[in-house]
Amino acid sequence: ILSMVNSVEEIHGKSSRIFVSGGFTYSSGWVQLLSNILNRELIHAEAGDASAWGAAIIGFEALGQSLNISRTEQSIF
Repeated sequence: ILSMVNSVEEIHGKSSRIFVSGGFTYSSGWVQLLSNILNRELIHAEAGDASAWGAAIIGFEALGQSLNISRTEQSIF
């Protein structure tokens, strides 16, 4: 995970916080351990489809487009 964070930050710059989702977020111990290892604040993503949103954002950026999340969420939900 640290390797992935480092790779993303090489491209987009360092971040003080990281959004996380998935089963491990149900364990405060795992979340705290990862926060300590990464030395970042971890924020639990409320969206059930957080991985899909992340993939969509990365895909749009790869195409040179931007995805307006707030506008998109309003039109979907």
